[in-house]
Amino acid sequence: MNNEFVGGVQEFEINLTDNESAVHSLITCIKSVIVSSALLLDKFLAIAFTMPGFIDAFLGNNLSFLKFPGQTLVTYITQQIGLPVLIENDFTAIALAEQKFGLPLARNNSMIVNLGWGVGRGMIINKEIFKGHSGFAGEFSHLPLHKNGKLCSCGKQGRLETEASLLAIGAKAVEGSKQGEISSLVK
Repeated sequence: MNNEFVGGVQEFEINLTDNESAVHSLITCIKSVIVSSALLLDKFLAIAFTMPGFIDAFLGNNLSFLKFPGQTLVTYITQQIGLPVLIENDFTAIALAEQKFGLPLARNNSMIVNLGWGVGRGMIINKEIFKGHSGFAGEFSHLPLHKNGKLCSCGKQGRLETEASLLAIGAKAVEGSKQGEISSLVK
């Protein structure tokens, strides 16, 4: 709790799209981190992690991926691990970190835009994380801006993410390379 890591830093990558075993992989990863920490389970306060997609942090669900009929994702993982579980949208968590440790610390209002696998935005209004009444105010990458027919990870076409994310830019570079265009992105 004093910014001291226990068990070392571990990174795990789990494909969430069309992956029926994603939740079980996530639970396995969480258990691995707990075991590698060499701490007893009662030394942990909770498990918290961030995820892409439409996250309902209040109910504890990812509405884009990992749906569980009849119970929330947080309830299921809590039952499997035996600790309280919290989830948050990955870009909202970035905004929270900026609010606590970055330049927005000295400002009342900020908008943090992050370009990565998607295009994310976190908003701070009156020194508070702003999620809007539905909790999805930062889901910037799913704005319908293009008539390109490309399918977004949210299942709809023409979203900002299909043109501006690093995945989309990389795909454009690979396609251009196949057509003889020179790019520093593709070797």
